[in-house]
Amino acid sequence: MTGETSDFSDVVSRRQFVKLTGVTGAAALAGCTDGGSNTDTEGGSDGTATGDGMDIEYPDTRHDGVTTLDPSNVQWNPVNSDNYAQISHYLLFEDFATYDYNNGEFTPAAVSEWEFTGDTFELTLRDDLTWSNGDQVTAEDVVTQLKIAEYDEDAMWSWASGVEANSDTEVTISIGQDVNPSLVETDVLDRRLAMDRATYGSYLEDLESGDAEVSEVRGFADSDPVTNGPFELDQKDSQILLTTLMGDSPYASNINFGEYAFNFLSDNNARHQALQSLEVDSDYSVGAPQTTYKDFPEAVKQVQIPDVWGMGLAPNFNHPIAGDRAIRQAVQYVVNRSLCVENSYPTTKVAPPVPTGISTDYQETWLGDSMGDFEEYGYDSRKTEEAATVLEEAGYQKVDGTWQTSDGTPVTIPITHPQGWGDWTLALETAVDHLNQFGFDASLEGTGSYFDALTSDDWVFIANTWLHGGPSPYPFYSLRHQLVQPAVQAAHTNYPGYTEQYGGSTADITVPAMSGDGEMTVNPADRLSELSTTTDEATEQEIVRELAWVCNQDLPRIPIKEKSLQQWLTDDEWDIPGNLEEDADANVTWAATHLPRVGKMNYSG
Repeated sequence: MTGETSDFSDVVSRRQFVKLTGVTGAAALAGCTDGGSNTDTEGGSDGTATGDGMDIEYPDTRHDGVTTLDPSNVQWNPVNSDNYAQISHYLLFEDFATYDYNNGEFTPAAVSEWEFTGDTFELTLRDDLTWSNGDQVTAEDVVTQLKIAEYDEDAMWSWASGVEANSDTEVTISIGQDVNPSLVETDVLDRRLAMDRATYGSYLEDLESGDAEVSEVRGFADSDPVTNGPFELDQKDSQILLTTLMGDSPYASNINFGEYAFNFLSDNNARHQALQSLEVDSDYSVGAPQTTYKDFPEAVKQVQIPDVWGMGLAPNFNHPIAGDRAIRQAVQYVVNRSLCVENSYPTTKVAPPVPTGISTDYQETWLGDSMGDFEEYGYDSRKTEEAATVLEEAGYQKVDGTWQTSDGTPVTIPITHPQGWGDWTLALETAVDHLNQFGFDASLEGTGSYFDALTSDDWVFIANTWLHGGPSPYPFYSLRHQLVQPAVQAAHTNYPGYTEQYGGSTADITVPAMSGDGEMTVNPADRLSELSTTTDEATEQEIVRELAWVCNQDLPRIPIKEKSLQQWLTDDEWDIPGNLEEDADANVTWAATHLPRVGKMNYSG
């Protein structure tokens, strides 16, 4: 086979073609020369990356990863959400810092050092990063990105008052108000260095001069990006996004393979099959129940990291049923969370010990000795007596086995959920069974347009996350998510239900006192504002516990389970850490793109 072509099926080696097309595709190649590629040979050095006067030899092989987005359409402008890249940006660009879940902290990446001084947040860049166009990565690139972020209403600019470059590697972010250093660290470091000044500088100049609106830069599709990661974009079509090793990268000497491809697989079944047949070398994250992954080859290895994200029920506080605290408490009492987990991918899910706005692994850390004072509701049992007491005290009655309102109307609890989200559906089916056994008229209402449903008011309860999401498990974000900014829908921005009657961003909420008899009244927005500005650990602890108590008593979300991310690597041809659970470099987002940087995912033949 000879001739030039831009179609990837003509340039992959025989082994890679088998991995992409299966045995049928391999048979089609019988009798053809595969272009001199000898991927199947052990230890061959058949490729070379060059950069800055150095030659790096590597085996002529390709690491095959996965994407569920059509590669031909993706783009890499971080302020443009249309067709934004899914996983390749973690390989093509450097994180400011990488979150280490094993140790619960950010570790250096593009930013080698950082310091919170109270008035400033000082960043020091590593001095050996290069853009793929040959330019040095400098502080001006960082300043460009962070200034554009201001026009994009980035969270950092809720407390930052300015940013400037002090040298090629030094950046100072000015702090215009009192602010919690934990928020500063997360707001700044949880991003990728993805905007070079050569490409984005003109957009910033137009924004600063008033010659353009932010919509202009938001509308820019960066489909051929200048990158700074260990690999750079080579080609893309409807099936594969191909990247090649960039010799100028400071990580290049740690990597012994020349190509990293992201193969388009549209659904979880296809991804499971690709792992099962070793057609791919990694999958950055796909959920797989034990019944599926127990049949994976021994070479397929899993590493789980906390996701700080989990499924629960969001109540519509505009609805008379979901808006009633007694109903929410009764639902939480009669749903056995542990059984919901057991029935829905239990190896990757956990039932939160107490319903709060704090991630499961960190509840004891923040609640300490007071954790026993929190109501656990139906953690591993169905507390039907407690649920009945709550309802009867609120005026509900059970007639012929069915709970009714005071006017005799049956209590109907429809739960809207996204069709096709298998583990959510399994858990919700269990929850609905529990609710019906108790005497509610509960049902599941699947929708194929889940995000459209979220933006409507046409639901009573809807399946939704009760946590904000990673990487940082710092409770401010999930408490805010539940209490002030639920982010369920644009029209519904106030806790707990979108009217002043039930609380909100400016409203109080009254719950039983944390100790003793009586009640306590809290303004969640005010207390979150205090949490966002305090630097005193005792005050921080007090506010977190108080707001967690409000979540526990009023249930702006009804937590059911929390998940871990399943990341998949293979070791039949790749040298990866032997103990993935204990390796800090593997316990990051995402292991498949981070491990090559540190020499812990190389081709072994």
